[in-house]
Amino acid sequence: MIGIITAIEEEAQALLGIMQVKSATETAGIRFWTGTIEGEDVTMALGGVGKALAAMATTLLIDLCDPDYIINAGVAGGLLETQKVADLVISSRIIQADYDTSILDGPEGKGKTFDPDLRLVNRARQIMDTLQMPSELGIVASQDKFIALPEDIAFIKSTWPDAACAEMEAGAIAQVADAFRVPFIAVRALSDVTGHEDNPMEFEEFARTAADSTARFIRSWCASL
Repeated sequence: MIGIITAIEEEAQALLGIMQVKSATETAGIRFWTGTIEGEDVTMALGGVGKALAAMATTLLIDLCDPDYIINAGVAGGLLETQKVADLVISSRIIQADYDTSILDGPEGKGKTFDPDLRLVNRARQIMDTLQMPSELGIVASQDKFIALPEDIAFIKSTWPDAACAEMEAGAIAQVADAFRVPFIAVRALSDVTGHEDNPMEFEEFARTAADSTARFIRSWCASL
């Protein structure tokens, strides 16, 4: 069974549009839908925004459903000038960018990193090539903050120059999945590109468009199994 974790309503609704739902439940405010996508068994969790809710959703998903692996599917803000709305980012590494114990541990205490399952990464790249969707392999930076201010962008780019996108849940999902030894990957479609003056407006306008891109990817993932 495939576990899928989303954060916002637009992401969940895009996936529900391709899912044959068999049951729906709610635990501690986290909503779960169980069913199939292209004949493959899936359970999707709508956890909410931020790392605390993402960690709770991941823990519940693993405990209640025992997924074979977890895909964190959703939207993110692009960090590269070459990116456009609806481009996809496959996680090569996931970093909790606001984790900082450097005052005690030195430079190694800045950021907590997790590596997604390589087999899942390679499979995602194959699907992107087949679909010919604009995508790239890159670092996903997580922190409990919507990245729009120049100083926030500068911090991520100076600390992790290879970061491809910023969002608010993947770091927590990766940490919990890693603790339970459940393979994971994050696949994020860009709803906005940081550095644009209208970045927050881009998010409001294009979140659904980006969510539809991740749904197209998930549908192809399941169809090719």
